[in-house]
Amino acid sequence: MNTRVLKSISDAGAAVVGEVENAATGAVASGADLAGNAGRQAGIIGSELEAFVRKNPIASVGGAAAVGLLVGLAVMARSGTSR
Repeated sequence: MNTRVLKSISDAGAAVVGEVENAATGAVASGADLAGNAGRQAGIIGSELEAFVRKNPIASVGGAAAVGLLVGLAVMARSGTSR
């Protein structure tokens, strides 16, 4: 092969590698931003939930008991266990 052709192939390969590196770097940065936003949203939701529970403890316990009962019934129905 001609050295000019080999040089062109080498340059094309280097360009592709550079583009892949840039895309990967951008994807990592975007993922980090999304994770940070999700963490902040989870913190906000947790704070709001805590405030609700502090203001309405009886309703919160009743809601938790109802959810537990529904989950228990769903697990029993799925496993085929009946009483």
